[in-house]
Amino acid sequence: MVATGDEGRRFRVGSVTKTFTSALMLQLIEDGQLAATDPLSVWVPAFPNSSSITICQLLGHRSGTADFMFDEPELYPELLLADLGRTFTLEEAVNISAALPPHAPAGKRYRYSNTDYLLLGVIIERTLDTPVPAAIRSQLTGPLGMDDTGMELGVTVDLANGWFDPDPVDGGTGPTVNTANVRDLPNEALISLAGSAGGMTSSLSDLANWACALYGGEVLSVDGTRDLLASTTDADEHGRHGWGIFAFDLRHGLGIAHGHAGNIVGSSALMIRVEGCDTVVVAHASIGDATTGQMLDLATTLIEIEG
Repeated sequence: MVATGDEGRRFRVGSVTKTFTSALMLQLIEDGQLAATDPLSVWVPAFPNSSSITICQLLGHRSGTADFMFDEPELYPELLLADLGRTFTLEEAVNISAALPPHAPAGKRYRYSNTDYLLLGVIIERTLDTPVPAAIRSQLTGPLGMDDTGMELGVTVDLANGWFDPDPVDGGTGPTVNTANVRDLPNEALISLAGSAGGMTSSLSDLANWACALYGGEVLSVDGTRDLLASTTDADEHGRHGWGIFAFDLRHGLGIAHGHAGNIVGSSALMIRVEGCDTVVVAHASIGDATTGQMLDLATTLIEIEG
């Protein structure tokens, strides 16, 4: 294991949350409670094109859904800053994107969308009749002893410092004038809007354990783990994408690493496991805009240092 920072300090993991959401969905599929080909209309019939969107398309970001966090960049901070203490339901978060035009017909092309994983959260809650945070705890983090990992609302005292600028000059291109720390602010709006797409907190040691368990065959069956690792077929600038997993090509011939990166206000994270060996790298930066490329460069350097 290679980690950067205080291994026991909790931080926001952003879209690394998607690895937990996809694991829950794949467990439900393995248990026969639903099928990857089931249409979204079974659970969210009012969502646009729900009869054409399947679970596997949501898992692989091929649903064509809009994403208000990306497609309406001014709306997202407005929602957060209007009331930091507001708690959004998954349905409310989904409905914000449902009001936007779809990007493509379902199944036609890959496009990363947080909405897909918010919708998966709704499916999980309606299938298990349990909130997503409780399902993650009972099915995943609890059995693995991951006590530092969860989706908690409210001020988190033991959270790592996370720096951001609530009032940047020139729309974010100028100097920071009011640096704030996410530890000092209510996080209900932030976490509930991110939800099953990006609302979790964890620690370096917990995420390292999670990478070993998920990609090492402790969470899914042998066949399920094989399918998870083989599902990376759609490419974007970060690598090949599958069902809640990226396959990153590491520099300097270090091979392929499976995992996910995450960005949220005041925090950037990366969790990867190198294919064919036991090397796991988890990294965290106390800013929200560290790019996946930057985090992968850091991971590559750490692997080379460790030898």
